[in-house]
Amino acid sequence: MKHIYILSFFLLLTISCEDNMSSNSQSSGPIIDMIPPTVSISSPLDSQTISGLQSIVISAQDNNKIHDVSLHMSSPTSDEFYEIERWNNTLDSKSVSYSYDWDTSLENDGNYIIKVVVNDHDSYHTSGNTGTNKEVGVMVYNYIHIDDGTGGGSGGGWSGGGCGGRCE
Repeated sequence: MKHIYILSFFLLLTISCEDNMSSNSQSSGPIIDMIPPTVSISSPLDSQTISGLQSIVISAQDNNKIHDVSLHMSSPTSDEFYEIERWNNTLDSKSVSYSYDWDTSLENDGNYIIKVVVNDHDSYHTSGNTGTNKEVGVMVYNYIHIDDGTGGGSGGGWSGGGCGGRCE
């Protein structure tokens, strides 16, 4: 009689475990994502000297989806980064591209560092993966040429003079 009770208990335990496993597979628990997103800045290039209106062109990819992309910058007077733009990926795409038009004429001349941070998580995802590109350093140099109206001389004015019409 003991054998029947043990066998019955074993069968009951097996059926109970299978039911729990099948119900767990149907649950909508957190998604664990171990692969961080990648990000690149195609413009401006690292160590480039820029002036006037400069487009900052960003692209990001992930194996699941991109949640948001943020653009940060440090100034010549501070090593701290401040956020200048954030985009939320409302389409849940795996690949996104964004562009930001930066009017450097409103900035002081000097060295700036541009950084992009990409998140592939939201309140449902628990991965917390972030991808930060290699920081891109640029030199803002808004050269202002004052035309004295002479147009001549050695290097004076925009044209003429000793520079063959290519003076700045």
